[in-house]
Amino acid sequence: MTDLDELIGKLKHNLAAATDRIAELEKDRGSLLATEKGLTPAGERIARLEAALEQANAALRDAQSFVNIEQHRAAIDAARKREPTPTLSAAPGDWPEDFSGENGDYYNKCVHCGQQFRGYKRRTTCKQCAAPGAGVSEEWLHLVVKWASTP
Repeated sequence: MTDLDELIGKLKHNLAAATDRIAELEKDRGSLLATEKGLTPAGERIARLEAALEQANAALRDAQSFVNIEQHRAAIDAARKREPTPTLSAAPGDWPEDFSGENGDYYNKCVHCGQQFRGYKRRTTCKQCAAPGAGVSEEWLHLVVKWASTP
């Protein structure tokens, strides 16, 4: 049990005790409350207890709100610590580093080998053909980049 739970338990107990005491004093309220000069001692005690009850209710509401906020914070922290789960595994020609981007999970067709791959929506070359030594000329890659960047 946390300190906060213990505090809420005490507040609830005090609230119940104050409510019971007010109920007892309410039975005698008619004859004890008012005199010509104001409240009798019993009436003053009832007024003080009612004020204390309202303060206890406010403290209990604040404590419960605090607990709710802390529970939400804990859930958010736990969600942040979780590893993202990939939806699909990457094929050899895919560009998995593009997947997290807004336009990074499109199916494209490689202009060199004709195979389908996943990556940024404007990519024209799969990862296998773009690798050094894949047999694709630098001149061809520059032409493709120039073509892709033309509006």
